[in-house]
Amino acid sequence: MVYVGDDGEVVCDHLHPKQLLDVMRHVCKDKQEYDRTLCAALNKETKDGRDMRKYSDLLHDAIDSIVSVKEEAT
Repeated sequence: MVYVGDDGEVVCDHLHPKQLLDVMRHVCKDKQEYDRTLCAALNKETKDGRDMRKYSDLLHDAIDSIVSVKEEAT
């Protein structure tokens, strides 16, 4: 797991899964349903999933982060 901000910066890398899970737990606390407004905004931004370039780029940033940390360890 890697938490990447909208700007592509790694907020929490894969070496700190507990920290990331704690953040997600806090964000989801007391939520019984998904955020319909947020989902509608994402659907509008991505044209109902047809334009995922931004999120593909963020995924690439997350993968690069993992590879970079592995390379530094060797």
